[in-house]
Amino acid sequence: ILPPDVLAYVEGGAEDEHTLADNRRAFGGWRLRPRMLTGAPAADPSTAFLGMPVSMPILVAPFAGDTLLHAGGYRGVLEAAAAHGTLAVVPEATGKDTLEALASAAPEAARIFQVSLRHPEAVLVDLLQRAVDAGYSACCVTIDVPVVGVRRRELQHPGATIEISNFEPGAIAHAFMDDTGEREEPWTWARLADVMAAADVPFMVKGVLTAEDARA
Repeated sequence: ILPPDVLAYVEGGAEDEHTLADNRRAFGGWRLRPRMLTGAPAADPSTAFLGMPVSMPILVAPFAGDTLLHAGGYRGVLEAAAAHGTLAVVPEATGKDTLEALASAAPEAARIFQVSLRHPEAVLVDLLQRAVDAGYSACCVTIDVPVVGVRRRELQHPGATIEISNFEPGAIAHAFMDDTGEREEPWTWARLADVMAAADVPFMVKGVLTAEDARA
């Protein structure tokens, strides 16, 4: 029921979508092997993530374009996560509500705020401080988008425009979409650690794609 431009944004991947197909194929290789009559008690999938209790080891990853999918935006995602006792990582690119409004509306689920390294460091630090002041308990740092990928399916169905409520209109478009390479000093693990140490909350890294980066 989504318009073609929005469906292309939701379902599409970068370039020829080989990685998207590989991911789906790999996930399809997993199988559940239920064991019967073991005498084991009922399973308890609850755990903790970065010190925060969750009813199951499943969280909602951050995604932009929430208001393209539903008028309620990300608030509905958080309410659903809270109802199931888990968390939804609040993206920096929410369309209807600011990070402060979402933290206030669903404090049980709005515990992790996402930032990316596509901003100047001053903007990143300001975002982190806003998240801490709003009551978020942790941050998610997206590191795997040094440039915006060419999404050919979207080019065939143009029109979808992502709203971003956390910034002044137009102020962040340059930081998100400019890929000319005219940036500050390159990001390293050491630089990231220094910046995040000032935020005084634990953080996770989104976009680790190799074993070497996982160890780093």
